[in-house]
Amino acid sequence: MNAVDAWPSLPVSEWAETKDTLHLWMQIVGKVRLLLAPKVNHWWHVPLYVTARGLTTSAMPYGPLTVELSFDFIDHVLRVDTSHGAVEEVALRPRSVADFYRVTMAARDAPQRAIGEEGHQSQAGNRDRPVGGPPSRWQGSQGAKASTGEEEIAEK
Repeated sequence: MNAVDAWPSLPVSEWAETKDTLHLWMQIVGKVRLLLAPKVNHWWHVPLYVTARGLTTSAMPYGPLTVELSFDFIDHVLRVDTSHGAVEEVALRPRSVADFYRVTMAARDAPQRAIGEEGHQSQAGNRDRPVGGPPSRWQGSQGAKASTGEEEIAEK
């Protein structure tokens, strides 16, 4: 058997919905990387990197922490690891993109909330905000009601 024969057949029609959903989930994780990773010319700071188990953002600063989001396609989880040793996991199971976004943002913010419960240290650049809260650019992901457009229709 040669190396080409070792790969299974993957007809796109059999897993198109999975591919489309995974693509949207990777865009969510990519947006986290876009906002947290230090900027580099030509958007070189935003790719997801291939690992032995899937894809990763690599380490990114997040307040007083360093955080890394990794798709583990062997264990079927999105793993959120921090420099403080906290690990959160989001199961890669059938769910809506909105639900994946909600649980991913909660997993990403859990270590920050835990630190915030220990004390209110200030951070450079965010001196008015306690460590336990998300950076201001993420406040929309902390349970704020998303606009559905129905509010505007009801006002008319």
